[in-house]
Amino acid sequence: MSTQRRANKIRFCSSKPLCTCGPAVGAFLGGVFGVTSFIQCFTGSPLGAVLGSISIWRTFVVCVITRILAGLLCGLLYRVCAKHDKKQGWSYVVASVSGALLNTVFFLGALALLFWNVQFTPEQAASLGGVDTVLKTVIAIAAGVNAPIEAVVCAILGSAIGKAVSVAIRKLK
Repeated sequence: MSTQRRANKIRFCSSKPLCTCGPAVGAFLGGVFGVTSFIQCFTGSPLGAVLGSISIWRTFVVCVITRILAGLLCGLLYRVCAKHDKKQGWSYVVASVSGALLNTVFFLGALALLFWNVQFTPEQAASLGGVDTVLKTVIAIAAGVNAPIEAVVCAILGSAIGKAVSVAIRKLK
């Protein structure tokens, strides 16, 4: 995993707990994460560059719209769970894990839906390491390896950060 991609994952994992501030904040932070991902399509992501050269609009949907939707739903889910979480504990875990899973499902789902049957040119395949079925490989690895790891990390770190953010906000009020 590239340093740029790791930084993106860390940024998204640490922004998920802020979804405890509500769906609007979740959508905004998802949008910020999505825009940074979209910008990376032009500044060093080989897959992003290839997808952008195929269709800038579909790439925008995959990078930005899916992240806004994940943040919005994560904030809504937290709000619903928090109403039933008397000790204010498990709702942070649900929000953090759902943020990771929603992001993965929406991103990979949109990637598959919008780019599954795209045939790469020989030049595009070469820039991606000579693999012409890179999307299927990326989706399989992200869903099978990356998603479970991200869910566990977000459950631990995201929950702790979310609780800390909520406590800090209550103290400020």
